[in-house]
Amino acid sequence: MDRADYSSDTIETYIRSVKAYFQYCTDEELVSADIDSADLYVEHRQWSVSVHSARHAARAIKAYGKYLANEYEEGDPFRKLKLPKEPEITAPHAAAATDEDIEKLLSTCDQSTFIGARDYAIITLLAETGLRRSEAVNLHMEDVDIDEQTINVKTGKTAAAKRLLYLPNEAQGALMRYMKKRDELIAKERRRHRSSAWLSNLEALEPEPFWISHSTACPAFQPNGLTQTLRKKGNATGVDVRAHAMRRKHATDWLAAGGTENGLMANSGWKSGAMIQRYTRDNREKLAIDEARRLRDA
Repeated sequence: MDRADYSSDTIETYIRSVKAYFQYCTDEELVSADIDSADLYVEHRQWSVSVHSARHAARAIKAYGKYLANEYEEGDPFRKLKLPKEPEITAPHAAAATDEDIEKLLSTCDQSTFIGARDYAIITLLAETGLRRSEAVNLHMEDVDIDEQTINVKTGKTAAAKRLLYLPNEAQGALMRYMKKRDELIAKERRRHRSSAWLSNLEALEPEPFWISHSTACPAFQPNGLTQTLRKKGNATGVDVRAHAMRRKHATDWLAAGGTENGLMANSGWKSGAMIQRYTRDNREKLAIDEARRLRDA
């Protein structure tokens, strides 16, 4: 996985999953290199935790099997291990967000304030580009080119996730308003406090984070901060939307507008077309209707 340029966080998650499988085999007195043991563990995860957890466990075990085959030439004992069928979307926040959802979230953002301008900008960016939560939050100043209207995603789960994205006009405007408030906040802090701990901590960060917060200890905006922001705005408006729901919306909107699947894969940082099916599955009928209308009018 390291040679395939997976992120360190992704690799660590897989390692933890394999270790959990080893512990299960130890507790149940099973042979860890036996596909029957793996089947039992995946089934155990499915019924004791969730189907999603079981699917991830199966992926981790299959990755471990490939490692065994490559490193020890003993063959892959888990080659025929099957992943549980992916469940249908049931939770509202797991489905694609709607235009109305986004409008409600944005209605809570007072762009005359720094926080309001920041929240408006990052929500708009997520909805308009389909960035992952971590990709959006971890942007640096050098990654955003307002003039060229591009976003340079340098960190991601795989090599495919490292990409250059187009910045749509609406997102460009929102980011410009945020950057103005950001500059005003820093200038104000510099005038008021010669030895500002917040400013010192911010300036010590390299490269300079694009999104910032009022936190003195951690002036760079964090992924959990975005999650909490969306939760608060959702509670205020009755909208249960996570960052991934906006990613699903972007994928659906791309195809509905006539965009190609290859273009969507490159834009979203996907290596497989299967991801398109996963992210647009709750809007398949709508996409089919839109496509039929385009074919009729062609």
